[in-house]
Order: sequence, then structure tokens, then C-alpha cells
Amino acid sequence: VACGGGNASRISLTPDGRFLATMHAPGGSTEDVVVTAVAPDGTLSEVERITASEQGLDIQWINDAVLATATTTFGPGNLLRLYNWDGQDLSLSYAVPSGEFFTDMALHPNGRWLYTNDSFQNTVRFFEILPTGGANNGPSAVLVQTLSIPVFGTQLAVDPSGRFLYAAGGISAGGNAFSGFTIDQTTGELSLIVDGPGAGVFTSPGASPKNFAVVPVDGGPDLLYVGHGTDATVRGFSIDPATGVPTSTGVTFDVGTQGTLRELDAGVLNGENVLFVIDQTDSSDGLEGPYLFDTEGQRYL
Repeated sequence: VACGGGNASRISLTPDGRFLATMHAPGGSTEDVVVTAVAPDGTLSEVERITASEQGLDIQWINDAVLATATTTFGPGNLLRLYNWDGQDLSLSYAVPSGEFFTDMALHPNGRWLYTNDSFQNTVRFFEILPTGGANNGPSAVLVQTLSIPVFGTQLAVDPSGRFLYAAGGISAGGNAFSGFTIDQTTGELSLIVDGPGAGVFTSPGASPKNFAVVPVDGGPDLLYVGHGTDATVRGFSIDPATGVPTSTGVTFDVGTQGTLRELDAGVLNGENVLFVIDQTDSSDGLEGPYLFDTEGQRYL
């Protein structure tokens, strides 16, 4: 169905699968957040649309009743916003400053720890989401940690175990780097995976790492797939289950020309963990849309 507002940039599904929330990229005088109901047969219908003078570049359901959005501006006006959702209406519960260029967030599997990026200040912020403390006793967020990181952090990803976080470097740090962090399982705080000079910086064979997907593998190790902006490749890494250190597997897939690789995501097909890769345009090879791979790097579709 048509999604109001134009420039749909990010989408998030409630854990129960009943609602989609869509964020619309900045660029006009107003931007929209749209919530769409997903019927049992998969058909869609718009339920709610809120318009604000400034929205942002990411959106994330914390749980079935709480929606987080990024307010993205150039400068200190960036906000993490939390909304209550009652199945029909969104109501703003809480807003907290989140740096100078907040474009991405990653939710821990426990549903309480939220990590946000700031690619101007090269930092990651860790917020704990509280069930109360906001407007009308709704949810609120407490800033627990602000950590300087050695790369831009254009996108963040938490692995399914909740023990490691990865931050994409983009064109920073030589244009082929990304960072890794351990997550304290008691406090949620981050620390670089490796101590010493160059700590926590890993080199990719691709150019401009920009996004991630972590595919669980039965018996391990899990696989980290890294998408790249400049050469439009996806590169595979295995994750050391003890340390979180990623090691290149040599698996690679090229979708085409610069900028044509979009999102990566992990999923399940016929009981098997798989990787989805989005090719934005058919300009280089006549193909566009989603590709599907198994954990051995073999292409399905």
C-alpha cells in the first residue's frame, strides 16, 4: 500500500508481527512516522500517521507498545524519542538529547538496552529504557554511557547473543574499517573487544563498510556480513564466540556499482537461517531487488 509522507527510509516490525512503523527521511518542511497494521493474511492498512517538523533516519520498536525514533539534524538538536502505542494512537512519552548526527540505533535482545550512534562525534551512546518516568507514566530513557569510538559508526548491530556490538566505519579510518565491542551482560556497558593500540578496529577487504547482518549458525560460529558503500560488496566474517573478534571467511558478493547495495538482514527460511541482501538498481547487471543466501554463502534467489 502507499505509505504517506514520501522518502520512506527505515521500517520496523513489532515483535508480535502486528504492526509496521515507517520512518520518512528528512528533506521537506515536515516528516511523517506511519504505523501500518499487518493482517493475518499479510495485507496492510494504515492506522496512524504523526507529522513533526523534524523526524530522522531510524525507527525501532522497543516492544509491542513502545516505539523509538531518531531525530536527525546537523548539530546538537538530535533526539531519541519514545512513543506509547495503544494499538490505535502514538503519544510522545519521552525525548532525550542524542548527539550531533544520530542516524542509527541497535536494540539489545533483552529489549532494555538501546545503543545509538553519533557519526559527527564518533561516539556510541547507551540508553537504558525504563517502563515508566515519561509523560502519563509512560516509558523513559536514561543515558548510561557515552563512548568514543575509532570510526564514524554509520550503523550499529548487536549480535543475537547480545554479547557483542559492531560499528561501521564508512569512509573513516582508511575507508575499510569497522569496530567491535563487548557488552557487559550485567550493566550493558561497552568496551573495545581488544585492548592496546588499534583496539577494536578490524579491516574489511571491501571499501566503506556501512551496514551489518549477523546470521546465527547452529553449532557456531555465527557469521557477520558487512555491506559496503563504495564497491557495493557484501563480505562474510566468522565471529569468535569467546572474544567477538571477526575473521574474514573470503565469502563475497557484488551487487553492482557504488551506492546500489542497500540493507542487509538475517531471517529464517524453512527452518534455516539465511541472509537477505537488497540491490537498489538494475543499472549494472539488469537485476534488482532482494537476494537470498544460505549460511554457506550460496545464493538461493
